Amino acid sequence: MRRLYMGVITLVTIVCVLVGCAIHFGGSFGGINVNIGNRENQGSVREDNIELDSFTRICVDAAVMGLTVEKGDDYKLSYNCTKNLIPEYEVKDGVLYINQKQKNTNWIGTNNCNAILTIPDGILLEMVEITSDVGDVNLDRLAIIDLTVYCDVGDVSVQESVIGDAKMELDVGDLDISDSEFESLDVYSDVGDIDIDSAADLSDYTFDIAAELGDIEVNGKDYKDECYIKGDQGLIKIGADIGDIEISWDGE
Repeated sequence: MRRLYMGVITLVTIVCVLVGCAIHFGGSFGGINVNIGNRENQGSVREDNIELDSFTRICVDAAVMGLTVEKGDDYKLSYNCTKNLIPEYEVKDGVLYINQKQKNTNWIGTNNCNAILTIPDGILLEMVEITSDVGDVNLDRLAIIDLTVYCDVGDVSVQESVIGDAKMELDVGDLDISDSEFESLDVYSDVGDIDIDSAADLSDYTFDIAAELGDIEVNGKDYKDECYIKGDQGLIKIGADIGDIEISWDGE
């Protein structure tokens, strides 16, 4: 059985390396085409502090994008992307749509895109839905009623935020929730560690946690591969194939 586990780990590691190489150096993986060439000729386009109309909902569909959503002075979008990855965006009926579908071009370079979206202080976001093929997702100092994140390859970070219902699915990447509060949390991860440091006391929450290959730790107490604790507050449900799960909070 141990040999089987080691074989799985080795296979997953090889796949992750191939994905990284395809993205960084070139080639094709999972339908994402990357051109090999001189970085100096990658044809980057940069836009800073694009003013947006107000919104309370966000819907993002990204192919290759590192995305940060954070508190700022106004509704603004900034990005630095290679030409074939420039995002399209619009605000309609209080919803901000950001779409990015990779286009085939004949330029030579390395695909890259990073975007920063700012929200004014004190704004409560009703809904945030982010779908990302490749790229990290960072949410910083936000208030969100309903959060959904689907990430194929990339880390997800949530910092100093207050969230109602949160659902996250990660294929390859770590999840880090720090100094944040949430009413319910549903997480599934194929490959990657899950680290949750709650700003609220979770003693009365219901925990439903399972890890196929990895350690589970809930506020300093170790569990084997499953943890179920019945509470009368919110629900924390986590499933992980390969990776450690650690949840901590003050108050116990």
